[in-house]
Amino acid sequence: MARRRVSPVDLLAKPNPTVIHAASKSHPLLIHSPTHSIPGKKPKCFNLRVLGDFGGLGKQIALAFVVSSAGDPVRTADSRVVALRSLFSHVAALAKAKSMNLPSMSADMWRQSVSSWFVSIKADHALADITCNSYLSTCRDFFETLNRKGLVPKFQWPASIPDAKNKHRPGISSTILSDATPAEVASWPKLDQLDWKKLQALEASLDPQVRLRRSDIIKNAVRRHAEYEIREWWHLFEDTRSMISTNDNFDFDDYCERFEALTNGRITRRRGWQAELSLFPNALVYIDRKFGGVLPGMADDPHFLKFVYNVFGKASITGRFHLEYESLISLLTLILMEEPIMNFSSPLSMKTSDLEAIVGNEHRGRWTKRRANYRRLKTDMPTGSRDSLARGSPEKISAAQALLVIDELSKPLRPYAVIGVENNLCLVRTFVQQKSAAWSPLPNVLNRHWNTFRLRSGILSKLGFTLSQFRPTGAIEIYLETGDMFKVAEKLGQQDVRTAAKYVQGLEANSIDAANTRPVQEALVVGSANTSGRSASDFGVSEERRSEILRTAHSAGFFGYNISGTDSEAATKVSLFERILSGLKLFVFETPEVAAEIIAFRQHIIDNGKAIQGTVRYEDFWFPILISCSHLIDLMSPKVVRDAKKLLLQRPIHYGPVI
Repeated sequence: MARRRVSPVDLLAKPNPTVIHAASKSHPLLIHSPTHSIPGKKPKCFNLRVLGDFGGLGKQIALAFVVSSAGDPVRTADSRVVALRSLFSHVAALAKAKSMNLPSMSADMWRQSVSSWFVSIKADHALADITCNSYLSTCRDFFETLNRKGLVPKFQWPASIPDAKNKHRPGISSTILSDATPAEVASWPKLDQLDWKKLQALEASLDPQVRLRRSDIIKNAVRRHAEYEIREWWHLFEDTRSMISTNDNFDFDDYCERFEALTNGRITRRRGWQAELSLFPNALVYIDRKFGGVLPGMADDPHFLKFVYNVFGKASITGRFHLEYESLISLLTLILMEEPIMNFSSPLSMKTSDLEAIVGNEHRGRWTKRRANYRRLKTDMPTGSRDSLARGSPEKISAAQALLVIDELSKPLRPYAVIGVENNLCLVRTFVQQKSAAWSPLPNVLNRHWNTFRLRSGILSKLGFTLSQFRPTGAIEIYLETGDMFKVAEKLGQQDVRTAAKYVQGLEANSIDAANTRPVQEALVVGSANTSGRSASDFGVSEERRSEILRTAHSAGFFGYNISGTDSEAATKVSLFERILSGLKLFVFETPEVAAEIIAFRQHIIDNGKAIQGTVRYEDFWFPILISCSHLIDLMSPKVVRDAKKLLLQRPIHYGPVI
């Protein structure tokens, strides 16, 4: 018999309600937060068990956390707990090793402990620098609250990591194949076996063409398995509706009159009520008419629920009437793969009014992006054909069609929706006080179902990537195919193209020949050839090399103008750089090679432009270039600039005359 879990104590209700059992692992300090709890559902608790080592001070700190987090969203409070647990566990372990008394630690002891903690998390390769800084700022802000309450002394905190950068999720093409036995591979569908051989022949590579081929193979496998499951769930739903509409042998009203009565608001049944409902089509009609197509909870109708589970089993009912986590995961997978502009939370944040038909067999989707200051985004998607949902259909299921399926499968749940989510496009079944209800899908539950989906999907079981990796995959593919950063920004829904540049830089800077990412001199050569009407070969650049330079230069956006050659040639050329300076935002890939080019070019103008300073040419052309180069260098991190100067000492860069 399973042991019943005791509800956590509400620290806001009593002064010191929780007794810390130092040697017990079965009573963690779970701190109940009323402001983060939904009435009738399981209370929201924060696990601050580590504070058990702090004695009475720990209880006061826990209370301070609940109070200070009252105005934060649940996700924000959860992330704060992670940061605080990291710090408090480190301090507790350090205090134990040095036999320090935690409640009476001095300011100097706290400073040393916190400095030691920050050094340890900076050394953790699993944490990005920006995450380490986030941990530091979260703990520092909370300790300011504790200091105002007189719980901890004021001390000097360590400095954050300068110019910290995030670790972007890689595209799916970089996914490594896990080992598989011949028996496992033989059990997969034929197409999975063929894809397995193709991926084995294409080991993870930095070559753009190889990466695009790997990406295509993996995406085709994902689509194949996702579409198969979508069609199976849709067939189950339509089959259920058909069985209900064609069942002429079961008279629901007559059955209820013969076997049911309402006593004190609860259904009571007479002897023999189970016989007719033992026929599966009759049970489906009863669930549809009695409960609106939503299986009741234990508090709604325990006798019928037990009967259905005992006779038919839970699996036979799942997905027949409405959306479930099991049926949602394949729909969500296809949407995120088809629409990189959407992140993991985008479809979940959509309202019913956010999906509408527009002219030309298209649907428009809108959603709110919290990370972009709640900016509203939209995308137009081909609707596709409803026939694509039929079993064995050769037509592809579009992202719009998947959203329409989500909308339709959520409709039966809307009358049961918890207040505040009744207009959500996407709803799944949940419980409130053991009664059936509908709620917005939880990301952590979806992540578990994604892993389950992969493990049952042949070749996908050997490819360990997440749903969130479809977005960077789309960005990388566009970048590798076009080299156009503006198209990348458009595909990702980025307002500022420089944001897209940083996004791709984080993903791709190490996989592209850094010397070719933004070679100023080479781009100037090609720009000069274009604007002068001369062939690039006249400047010593082959046609293949010219295409590569244009692609990488365009993606970086720092175009220029080559003034090498004779004085007469330089004076007659039209400057592509002059056009760019008139209105385009400048951005670059921030690598030492790129910085070296720009630093050398700026210094070249400074050293060789003195003779023409004060002229119209210098003021209108060279001086704006000089300012632009200086601005770009200032935006770069000090480390990149230092590395760039070291490169210039090893490999000086020379330019033509300043005229």
